[in-house]
Amino acid sequence: MSTFSEQEVPSRSAVIGEIISTAANIESLMHKLTASDEPGLHALTEQLSGNISEAVKRQLHYIGAVRNQAAHEAGFVLSEEELERFRSTAENVINALKSLDDERFNQGYYTGDKRQDECAADAADESGSVADNETDLAVERELFAGIAEKIAIMGFYPFAGVAQLLLIFLTTLAKQIWVVVLTLLYASAIILGIKGWTSEVHYGMLYMGAGVFFCVYILLAIMGWRQPIFKKMPKWLWAVPILNGIYLPIRWLRDLDWPKFLLSGFGLSSFAGAIVLVGYKYYVMAFLALLISWAAGIVCSWLWRKKREE
Repeated sequence: MSTFSEQEVPSRSAVIGEIISTAANIESLMHKLTASDEPGLHALTEQLSGNISEAVKRQLHYIGAVRNQAAHEAGFVLSEEELERFRSTAENVINALKSLDDERFNQGYYTGDKRQDECAADAADESGSVADNETDLAVERELFAGIAEKIAIMGFYPFAGVAQLLLIFLTTLAKQIWVVVLTLLYASAIILGIKGWTSEVHYGMLYMGAGVFFCVYILLAIMGWRQPIFKKMPKWLWAVPILNGIYLPIRWLRDLDWPKFLLSGFGLSSFAGAIVLVGYKYYVMAFLALLISWAAGIVCSWLWRKKREE
């Protein structure tokens, strides 16, 4: 795709926002037609290939390619002619998809309730502020996806991959931050209670431990009531003192992303071990540990790098 100076378009950021939001609107129409949650214009086009013409398929692939370039190429710009081509192509595609949607509706493809809900959603999208918010969110998601992809690539480089492993490890724990904090408070309350109970000098620890335990107990009871781990588990279980502590390990075991946690933790441990081995002058073993850490970074990047459309 040819590029031009930014003076030929009113605002580069406005053009990028228009391209991303237009593609997002088309993708939303395609989700409704395919009843699929799979992201990506290219993948959705293949799902609709039996219901649309070859010309519309080519136009959809063109829009997907321009959207990806706008989101991920740092120097992306369009001339006025290319922007008009994108707009006219998008208009043709939207008309074709809406015609297919109307045809399915006339054939009774949708239920009445579903169609009413979709019409209400369409009316809300056209109200103004809602559409603006959705456009902003679509732009932010696309730009963040580009940043996430660049971070993931770090795993392929020696030493830089350690930062990527650390990021994966911390973000994995961050998703369980309340479980981690409450577990630490629970353990601290028990330790303070035991210390205060075994020594008269430490009565303050006993009272502090009891206060912390009471606060954690209330939080666990509320969390277990509002966000039960298993639907069939009785809610009164989370009101039983001490017994409700099982909520934390079960929540941890069930919700933690174990592959990311274990692999990134293994890579970081290997890197830390290499530093220790260098201190003891075991250079060969330290080199092997660094290679293992690097390999872990590569595997993490390969497994969890955000897949982009070609």
